Amino acid sequence: MLGRLCCFAGATAAIVSIWQRKTVPNGKASLEQEVGQSDGSDESEFDLENPPLAPPAARGPIYRCEVVLPETVLQEGSSVHGFHLAPWEEHEEYWEQLNQESPAQGSPVSLSRMQKAAMSEWCCMAEWLRRQGHRDLEPKIFDGVPDSSKIRQGRVTDCSLMSVLSVLADYERTFGDPVLRNILHPALVPNSAPPAAQHYACRLFVNGMPRCVVVDDTVPVATNGRLLCAHSAVPHELWVLLIEKAVATIMGGSYAMRGSNPCTDAFHITGWIPETFPLKPDCEGAPSTESEFMEMFDTAQKGFANGQCVVCVGTTEIADATTNELAVRSGHVEGVSVSTGLVAGHAYPVLRCCTVQGRRLLFLKNPWGHTRWKGKFSPGDVQWQANPGLAEALNYDNTAAAARDDGSFWISWEEVLRFFSHFYIAWSPAALSLHSFAVHGCWNPWPHFVHSTLTDDTDLLAFNPQLLVLFFAGWFRVRLKRAPPVNEEADYNSHFVSVSIYQGGSRVCCPNSVLEQGIFSNGECALVKLRNDAANSNSDFTLVVSQHGAKREFNYTLQVYTQREVLIEELPPLVPRSYASSAVRGEWTRREVPLLELLSAHPQRPAPYCVKLRPTEADQPLGLLF
Repeated sequence: MLGRLCCFAGATAAIVSIWQRKTVPNGKASLEQEVGQSDGSDESEFDLENPPLAPPAARGPIYRCEVVLPETVLQEGSSVHGFHLAPWEEHEEYWEQLNQESPAQGSPVSLSRMQKAAMSEWCCMAEWLRRQGHRDLEPKIFDGVPDSSKIRQGRVTDCSLMSVLSVLADYERTFGDPVLRNILHPALVPNSAPPAAQHYACRLFVNGMPRCVVVDDTVPVATNGRLLCAHSAVPHELWVLLIEKAVATIMGGSYAMRGSNPCTDAFHITGWIPETFPLKPDCEGAPSTESEFMEMFDTAQKGFANGQCVVCVGTTEIADATTNELAVRSGHVEGVSVSTGLVAGHAYPVLRCCTVQGRRLLFLKNPWGHTRWKGKFSPGDVQWQANPGLAEALNYDNTAAAARDDGSFWISWEEVLRFFSHFYIAWSPAALSLHSFAVHGCWNPWPHFVHSTLTDDTDLLAFNPQLLVLFFAGWFRVRLKRAPPVNEEADYNSHFVSVSIYQGGSRVCCPNSVLEQGIFSNGECALVKLRNDAANSNSDFTLVVSQHGAKREFNYTLQVYTQREVLIEELPPLVPRSYASSAVRGEWTRREVPLLELLSAHPQRPAPYCVKLRPTEADQPLGLLF
């Protein structure tokens, strides 16, 4: 008989879990047993010698934990908001099969409230071009290299997605890496000749792998003939509206996308490593000293210059933000700060990041295409005259910028820290020469943990998914991507998960001496990184997936990024998967002898619980967890 004893200070209740293995011809675990709290009258193989009085006997139900295979996790991830997203493949046979099987599988994306108010009709792009007088133009995915200056946000389009498309477009133009041109496939076989809607395949990273999102080029058109969705300034260029429609599909099937952020959007499009930094000192995970904030900028600037990352910034609430007439006419509901010109709850792409004359500066652009910063180094600000040579060093025409509001502006890092709330970086694993290792799993909580009095895994990690990393010194990041449940957005947003790192290669039972504690996040991705001396040592680590205030089942993908090859394997569960288990709820009262006192006085005496087993099962392994 095996026994485990876990003690928590201040505990007022206890769970006794008993598990036993029984192998039957079909290979599945089976168990017939009675588990209860003994009243002392039952005779068994244990000599309890008149054990203390206890509540009447209670029988616990038999539980078995379902094993969810990685293939099942990926297969279940194909269903997103009612759409089927097949795995993305590059070979020619795949496209031929896709053309034959789903040529008409477009995405019926619904409109936002403000789009509906201005809506006239849906129209395919070939017909829209004809109506606009462009009879000699045919719809084209890309007309040259993508450029942020081509992007037009449209009416009530997600500013986060537009910011990410802007930084990725300029990244592709600067470094020649086709991060956008590689994700869109030429038109699938159409059902009929133009001007019927054409279908396209967009590769997005969803639920653990790159998947194929099929969209068409039908667009919402306003009564004045303008497009209500995001689009390119080049009339026949499609990449902006196709990517927006594909992302809207996986985000709920509606243009009214809310709750995303640039790191999540960048991950969906590129699969890069998302890293979010709060900029307010009182926020969890934010730097605590001025030097750490400066180091954050310097790290981002170096990565930006070397083509290793893209960067965005974001705001939350702003005290003097109010309704802006120009914004309302453009279909935007966010408030604009009267004093600073910044938009509340808004994302901005970082188009340039540099240090000139000892000043850390960023060049941002409002995705709206208008409404910009009014403070230091804004267009026409006196700081440009007070710092001669700065505009020339930045190749910036301050006079021309002041004459035309296109939403772009320079701002100092100090002002970003003062007025913005978040700093978003998406790192390219390829540019950093990193190895990537993925593990797909399901946290299917063990029944005796689910039925316990514990509200979550704060005090007990023994039943959490845990992985062993045989690691050699170097750069180390771990990304946890969870799969959202279908049509449960509210519940999904209230569910917080994280991944933490512990020293050593064995299963962690209690959360003591954590090496790196991951921050609980209700977003799709949670990141933890190994820092300081630990990242430069040859050691083994245990990764633990956790959730806060919940004990629910969810699928996840754990991605490990390192500079060198590592070995990752799932640690064996505390209770073998072939075991069945049962649990009974008990309580220590003044009439009972505490378990520790009982074991101390009678080392060979078990607790006043009994297990009835049939004689044929007596030789099977049996474990008890208190």
